[in-house]
Amino acid sequence: MRGLRILRSLAFGCALLAAGCDQGRRAVIERTVPAQGVLTWQGEPLEDYMITFYPKDGKRPAAAKTDNEGRFTLGTNGANDGAVPGEHLVTIVYVGPERQEEPGKEEFKPLPPAKVSIPAKFGDPKTTDLAVQVPAEGSSNLDIELSEK
Repeated sequence: MRGLRILRSLAFGCALLAAGCDQGRRAVIERTVPAQGVLTWQGEPLEDYMITFYPKDGKRPAAAKTDNEGRFTLGTNGANDGAVPGEHLVTIVYVGPERQEEPGKEEFKPLPPAKVSIPAKFGDPKTTDLAVQVPAEGSSNLDIELSEK
């Protein structure tokens, strides 16, 4: 009998917690347009970097990881679905290659070093000076060429 009361109390507590977590907030699904490009450093592709577009109007950012040719396809609501149109601040951070490890046998390994070192200012939306306009119709040429300026 005591066990049943504890179980009911636990179930009631979980229901209250679940009800309180939502608080009427829902994820906003943003309208996106195709957004692709190539990221390079002094003419060479930047591989294994996370590039993030932060809309200046405060909408949800879009992000993608660059491939071995520096190509990226941004995603906002889901992978590869594009970015919101408008002006964006852009950040770039090295994230390293994908790791293929057997489940349950993961271990900490430091990231291999980046092939090039880009200025730290590009890694923070407060310090980056990169700005990109995503056109209303989208673009497959949102190419970004970084250099030491």
